[in-house]
Amino acid sequence: MAPQVNMSVVLIMLVCGYPVFLQSHYVGFSRDNYVEQNVSINLDRSMFTVSEKFLSVAIDSGIMMHHWPHVNFTSERLFNLARGLSPAFLRIGGTAEDFLIYDEGLQKPKNFSNFTITRQDLDKIHLLSYKAGWDVMFGLNVLLRKQDGSWDASNPKEIIQYVAEHGYKFGWELGNGKK
Repeated sequence: MAPQVNMSVVLIMLVCGYPVFLQSHYVGFSRDNYVEQNVSINLDRSMFTVSEKFLSVAIDSGIMMHHWPHVNFTSERLFNLARGLSPAFLRIGGTAEDFLIYDEGLQKPKNFSNFTITRQDLDKIHLLSYKAGWDVMFGLNVLLRKQDGSWDASNPKEIIQYVAEHGYKFGWELGNGKK
């Protein structure tokens, strides 16, 4: 009986960018119904590469609705664990980004859907990403509209201005996926 190829290893090698050439194919799952397989793997070059930041972290903007109630930003353990995922992107976004309003006065939202963030929230994002060695991708509210229906960028500009003034390195996302 010929040894069977561990297809998990082949799949991992494909994901890692190694070309894998299967010379025959598997036709069944029982021990009595199999075909011998020969696998040739060319380790001289990779066919594809994946960004070193392929593994990344996404946090829904909604977690800031209550200003990070369950995150201890003084925990060295948190930063050590986060550093283990570096290099990576920290994406702050998702559906809730379309209801996020930057308001330094911490006023109550105009309706039940919107919520406010403050500079302290932005400082916490920077602190976490800086200590972890992550880059930030921050989703901006694109549902803020003027009377004529065009995008009102004045509130997102306040976020961008604050981040720039403090030298934080954020990237920006407009929209959170297909609508």
